[in-house]
This record gives sequence, C-alpha cells and structure tokens, in this order.
Amino acid sequence: MSFRLTGLPPENFSHLFAMGEPELEAAGAARLKAQDGFPCRVTLEDAVAGENVLLLTHEHVPSPSPYRSAGPIFVREGDHARAEIVGRIPAEMLARRYSIRAYDERDWLIDSEVGPGSDLEALIERFFENEAVRYLHLHHAGYGCYACRVDRA
Repeated sequence: MSFRLTGLPPENFSHLFAMGEPELEAAGAARLKAQDGFPCRVTLEDAVAGENVLLLTHEHVPSPSPYRSAGPIFVREGDHARAEIVGRIPAEMLARRYSIRAYDERDWLIDSEVGPGSDLEALIERFFENEAVRYLHLHHAGYGCYACRVDRA
C-alpha cells in the first residue's frame, strides 16, 4: 500500500511573515532563529540553522469532535512549496520518535502508537490495513508537536 505525507498549506501562514513582534505575540506566535532540528511543517524539511522560523499554534483536528486538538509547529519564513511525499519517509524524519495517531471519518482517534521514525513506513501500512482509518497524524513524541498528515495514496 502506498501513502502520502502532506505538509501544511503555505498560504495559511504567509500573512504572519509581515507582522512585527508585537503583532505576532498578540497572535500567539513568535519569530525565532532556527537551531538544528527545527522542522518546518510546510516543507517537511528541517530549517537551516539561523533561518527565520515562526513558532505558532496549529489546530490539526479542527472539527467539533472530542479529539479536537491544537499544538505547536515551526514554519520557515519565505515562499516555500507545500510538501507532498509519496511512498517514502524523508531522511530528516528517520532519526526522530513519533506518536502515530489514526483517525476515522468522524475525526475520532481510534488507534495510536509511539515508535521510531525508522519504523514509520511499517506502522503506516499497519494502520491503513484497518479500513476504518481515514487518515493519520504524526506528532513528535517528545514535545508533541504536529509533524504531518498521512493519507492513502
């Protein structure tokens, strides 16, 4: 079975790049200089150390389900294309630990597991064997930051 990892739409964040620090703070966001390992949720690549990134809250389950949820993400400043990666796990993701969360058509969490990035491909395939699973979310296991959405391809 093939799968697709999808980054967040860049247009959801472009208006934030022009904001000054007080406006960002009022919006619950902050501009930072990236350190090693700041993963961009649009490109699904790590930002280069010293690159400007925004740290903000993203509502990754916005539906009115009991599992409605939001959490922190990094987004690289600039004009970057939304990642869509089919059938493979990017190298940056292999060395991290993830919480894999499976959701059904009502956006209810129906299964989950924590594992290393090196096991993601097998875990994704296992979750998608269950026909009730509509999509998956990957979260960084330590900080809980949203990583990306996974769909059947």
